[in-house]
Amino acid sequence: MTKLAALKQKLMENPDVRREYEQADADCARIEGMIRPQPPAPPGDAVRQARSRAWSSWACYAGKP
Repeated sequence: MTKLAALKQKLMENPDVRREYEQADADCARIEGMIRPQPPAPPGDAVRQARSRAWSSWACYAGKP
């Protein structure tokens, strides 16, 4: 393990540092999601997602997980 990796591991043992790191990572991912173009969905994808949502809601009403 490199010195830098060992230092990061030691820092991540601190709950405050871990929470701050996770928040910064989430912010970075959110910003990247806004600036990077998303690939177009396949043509049948919307239909498949709608059917999946319909099936999920029906399964909930039927008492199935």
